[in-house]
Amino acid sequence: MESKKPLIFYGAGRYAESHLHQWIKKGICPACFADIDEKKHFHQITLKGVSPEGGTGYDILPLNEAIKRYPDYEIFISASYDFPLIMDYLLDKGIERTRFYRLQSGSKWCPVLGTDFIIHGPGVQTCCRVGAFCLPSKGNIIDDLKQYKSYCDFLINQLNDDNGLYTPCEDCYMLCDGKNRNEDKIKTVNLSSGLPGGDHCNFTCVYCVYGKEFNHYRRDDNVSEIFQYLQENIKPEHIAYACGEITISPYRDRILQLWKENKLKGQILTNAAIYNQDIFDLLATGQISINCSIDAGTRETFEKIKGKDCYYKVLDNLEKYASSGGKIQLKYILLNGINSNEHDIMGFIQFSKKIGAEVVLSPDNRKSNEKMSHDEYDLFMRFINCCKQYEINYSIIEAYSPEDLDAISEV
Repeated sequence: MESKKPLIFYGAGRYAESHLHQWIKKGICPACFADIDEKKHFHQITLKGVSPEGGTGYDILPLNEAIKRYPDYEIFISASYDFPLIMDYLLDKGIERTRFYRLQSGSKWCPVLGTDFIIHGPGVQTCCRVGAFCLPSKGNIIDDLKQYKSYCDFLINQLNDDNGLYTPCEDCYMLCDGKNRNEDKIKTVNLSSGLPGGDHCNFTCVYCVYGKEFNHYRRDDNVSEIFQYLQENIKPEHIAYACGEITISPYRDRILQLWKENKLKGQILTNAAIYNQDIFDLLATGQISINCSIDAGTRETFEKIKGKDCYYKVLDNLEKYASSGGKIQLKYILLNGINSNEHDIMGFIQFSKKIGAEVVLSPDNRKSNEKMSHDEYDLFMRFINCCKQYEINYSIIEAYSPEDLDAISEV
């Protein structure tokens, strides 16, 4: 809904630049930007095809200067990861709550809000689809869960309210019309990279955003204590362990023991460079599935992507795991110009067929939510057609735009 008052967009970062086009299409147009970063002040955001009337770009101003220029203003928070902090900051600065832009588009609900809990080094979140929800960690699992629940309640209330505040969730394609069910239970937990004790990896993948060691996040607990607390107090239906490489974690044995003893269900992400009997046992009982990102079908490409020459060792270990009868997913991150050749694709497809694995296709995670190029689209189509030819079940990670995913799913 178009605002009748001048909108001060607070937050002049990458999130704002990447979403400005779609906001303007909805009639949500900035009068100017404001930002806490003094280095941005008195510069402009200029995007091709987007400019204010009579100008070439949108001014970035100190907040007081923006308010002075537009006294009859409303505030639109044009940030994602820092949304709750920015809102509290602006309220502390004396901005009245009635000044915040309200969407007035009817109530919405989200199927994962409040039920999916993701924790990693930087903080906690409830999904990873549009980057709308990420709270900086409080340093321990108890306080992280408290702030997660509090912010979920806030977002649910705003989405349920026909006259609710505009939140970053509003641009998520997962939103549905109607009231949120507000289920007061976390059903799925994802332990992701950067947690103490889960910050080790024996690969150096070219696309990894964390690197070999990611121990720069400070917490008072470790991944084993977090795992145990969640198991005892939350009792989730499903746990995904994607916290570094579990087979070299100092807490490996404790975590796998807890998994066995409590008959937990879930998935473990492993690079399979090291075979582990406990993982085999959990596969055999059906308690877990494993997900292994091979990303290649030849030894040479594997080493180029992973930084380690152990392609055949990984395949050997995966064959051992497959003999358990458990579910195995093999992931292929499509890197155009690196693993997009016929030898790699067919080598991967044939091995997947050999061990009865499911295939997970993923774009380069460094290009999350970007528009798919023609080459990337053609690559996806080739891969999907190979999966169909060999009668291999496949899925696609939701990292591109909804339009791209719709086009792919129609094949």
